[in-house]
Amino acid sequence: SSLLTGMPPMAYLPSMICELAVYGLFSGVIYRYIKTKMPVLDVYIALTASMLAGRVVFGILNALIFRAGAYTMQVWLASAFITAFPGIVIQLLLIPSFVLALQGQKPIAGKY
Repeated sequence: SSLLTGMPPMAYLPSMICELAVYGLFSGVIYRYIKTKMPVLDVYIALTASMLAGRVVFGILNALIFRAGAYTMQVWLASAFITAFPGIVIQLLLIPSFVLALQGQKPIAGKY
C-alpha cells in the first residue's frame, strides 16, 4: 500500500510493522487462552488487549528508537487514541462478527 498509494508514509512503516506484529501475536495468544462461556466476549477481550498492547509497543518504539527525542506522551496519546478513534470503533464493530462467522459460531451466546 505504501508503495502504490504513498499511505502510510515510509517513515511510519518500521514502527507500524512492529505494532501490527504485536496485534497478531497478542490477539492469537490471548484468544487461545481466554475461554469464557461467551465466544463474542473472548473475541472482545483478545481484540481490546491486543489493540492496547500494540499501541503501547508503537509508542515505546517511537519514543526510544524511531523518533527519539521528538516523540512525546501527548503525541502518542493523540496518534494512538484520538486520531485512531474511528478505526478503533470500526474494529470493535466488525472484527468480532468476522471472527465468529469464520468459526461458524453465532455472535450471541445461546443454543447453536
